[in-house]
Amino acid sequence: MNRESPTFLLERAAMADQAGDLDGIEAVIGAIELGDGARRDRLLLRGHSQASNSARLLWLAAMERQAIDPGPELLGAALKSTQPEERATGLRLLVVHAERTAHRHTLLPHLFAREPEVRSAAIIAGLVLGLPEAPLLAGQTVRLPGMFAPTCLHATEASPEQLDALLDLCGSDHAPAQLDLALALSGRPRAIAAVLARCGGAALPAELGAAICFAVGFDGHAEVLPGWWSEHGSGFAGQDRLVRGQPATAARLVASLAQASSPVWQALRLELLVRSSGAIRLPARGLPGDLLAAAEAVDPGVLPGLSSD
Repeated sequence: MNRESPTFLLERAAMADQAGDLDGIEAVIGAIELGDGARRDRLLLRGHSQASNSARLLWLAAMERQAIDPGPELLGAALKSTQPEERATGLRLLVVHAERTAHRHTLLPHLFAREPEVRSAAIIAGLVLGLPEAPLLAGQTVRLPGMFAPTCLHATEASPEQLDALLDLCGSDHAPAQLDLALALSGRPRAIAAVLARCGGAALPAELGAAICFAVGFDGHAEVLPGWWSEHGSGFAGQDRLVRGQPATAARLVASLAQASSPVWQALRLELLVRSSGAIRLPARGLPGDLLAAAEAVDPGVLPGLSSD
């Protein structure tokens, strides 16, 4: 039997599921995610349909990574799940559902959920669907744990006063985990300066260095980035947001996708989804050529809130 055939892959997943081998299921899902789009989508939906309750979330998460519309029945079941992770994944799938605007009313209770993963996903869905409460909640929840995704978007869009508040929080003992990374991913020069100052010359974590290098257009080693910034950072004074060392525009943001490392790609994937009201759906995982093709297909003209130059 062809080891790459749909039948073989789904049989392997079923065998792993029966054995309670979640790692084995993940391996099959990983192989499926590297396939072509139409075949991949069919296999993930079929895999979910045959999965046990304990494995169902693995297939749902893969659908979310690939921005696959799950259909009304699967989505409805996920949103009603008693498992917070499954509800959160359902909310992330909601934003790529064909009838997503009809679900605006279902978001309200999730926006104030106790579980951070559910609340975070609901705020993102609210931003995609244009709920007026969502931007306010994204700003209000930055101090809470588990709010990394909304905080990234809030930092990118923050007013000067809101950015001041974020920078004050970043320098305090109450700063949530990964606030530094959210600020670096924003591409805001003031935020980058504050993050580098806070590091005090210490080695930058890999993701933090990659985010800053992407924003400022620095292609050297991250360990020399603080010294480079001390020499060149003043040249970015007055800029609101940077993409590859230039003022952020829709065209520049889209053109830079091919140069984005994993943490930057994930942040831009989220930003483009929100700015386009769910129209731009980049995959979170795939072969380099497939990710590049997805990036090249993005139309900068459907990105409100950014200059089109």
